Order: sequence, then C-alpha cells, then structure tokens
Amino acid sequence: MLWAACSGPAAGDAAICRDVIARLCAAPRCAQVDTALGVTDACQTELLTRTGCTTDDFGFTTPSRERVLNCRLPLLRSGGASTAHPDCLDVGDVVSACPDVVSFLNGVPP
Repeated sequence: MLWAACSGPAAGDAAICRDVIARLCAAPRCAQVDTALGVTDACQTELLTRTGCTTDDFGFTTPSRERVLNCRLPLLRSGGASTAHPDCLDVGDVVSACPDVVSFLNGVPP
C-alpha cells in the first residue's frame, strides 16, 4: 500500500517550491518564518513573488533541487499532505540548517 502512495511522476520544481512555501506560511505561522523571512499576512504571495516559482517552468539552480528536497524533509514530519501544518521546531530546523534556502526564499541571488 505504501508503494502505491509513492508512484507517479515526480513533482516539478515549481510544485516543490510552492509546497515549501505553503507549509512555511500555513496558519498559524511559526515565529521563525516571520523572523527569518520578514513576511506579512501575505506570506505566500510575498514568497512566491520573491522566488519566482509562480510559473510552471520554474527550475531550481542555487540552491539545487536536491538541496531544497533535503531541507524540506523536516516540514514533512507532520504529514505528507500540503495542508499539514509543520511543527515550529521543524520549521526552526529548516531555518537553522538551510541558510541557503532561507536566502533563496528571501529573494537573495546566489
């Protein structure tokens, strides 16, 4: 049964980027997101604009797709559904262990 849940085409870079942003911006938003990313109530819109992953042809360069996928893992501990709210400790893990991803989300060029 678990195998069936993992089958199908791989998600594109835009979908992965949007998923990370959706998880980080999920209400109630963790304080680490506000501190590290300086977002307002329009968190998702702000981060989507900063990163450019609003278009389906978005592709990771720096950080790489693999790096973002690895940094995303703590956000998945609370569940695979994109509506699963990550634990704030897990968000803190991402912020502290992945400064390159935080810079990307802040729109800072590599």
